Amino acid sequence: MQRNTKHYSNRLRKGLQKVKNIRDINKSDIEIKESSGEIPELFLYDFILIIHAFNFFVFLSATKVSIMKTLFLAAGLLLIVSCKNEKEKTSYKESVSRDSLVIKKDSMQSSTEEDPIAEIKKEYAVLQAQLETKKLSSSKFNYDCNDEPSGEVTFYSDKDGIKVIEHFYAEHSHFSGSEKYFIKDGKPFFIFRQDTVWSFDGGTPEKPVTKDDITETRIYLQNNQPLKCLEKKYSIKSDQKEKTAPDTIPGKEIQCSVDEILKSYQSLLKHKDQKGSIQCL
Repeated sequence: MQRNTKHYSNRLRKGLQKVKNIRDINKSDIEIKESSGEIPELFLYDFILIIHAFNFFVFLSATKVSIMKTLFLAAGLLLIVSCKNEKEKTSYKESVSRDSLVIKKDSMQSSTEEDPIAEIKKEYAVLQAQLETKKLSSSKFNYDCNDEPSGEVTFYSDKDGIKVIEHFYAEHSHFSGSEKYFIKDGKPFFIFRQDTVWSFDGGTPEKPVTKDDITETRIYLQNNQPLKCLEKKYSIKSDQKEKTAPDTIPGKEIQCSVDEILKSYQSLLKHKDQKGSIQCL
């Protein structure tokens, strides 16, 4: 009986070593499945281990080995297998959680870096908030070039330099326009332009109706090159009961050239220290 027990113990030991070898061989496969989010099938090998152990305990019982000793050995082996499985599941969950966090962080960082329009909107929001709360110092001058055109230019600055330039002008009596340049590192990164042409649109000589045809252009820039241009057109009549809400009107993406408006920007910048009134720009 001792020889048979020893023989079966050797078979169990070999079976356990085989399972261990299988588990070691599949570590690389487990790592690959973890990186893809797929749950590795670890428990097949533990099942094989339990089958070998069960056969061994049946043999011990058949050869009249102490039942209490058999049960004690079975409980101990099952406890070891259970603890090992729990440790592997916990380790796997922690690994997946860390990998998911890193992937999410990298994805967010990559998304921000690859979307200059989003960065421009952030910079614009900061400067717009400073304008509304009057945190930027201002200086301005007026010009009148023989009545055609005439306008006003305002510079908004902080300790680092000019951040926003506003230019309002009018000419030909039925036309007015405005340009607003948002600046970073000495270059405009966003320009908002609005042109308004007004005309008579019905009514009576005593009470005429006028109509403003408005065109808004938003230009997103990077290194003085246009990244995106949006155009929005709408009309406002003097007798309309409900006011037009420009924010509810979608903009249309267009192809645009920025050469002329950048020339205007450079012309305004030359007068950054100007005060009072001048004739022409």
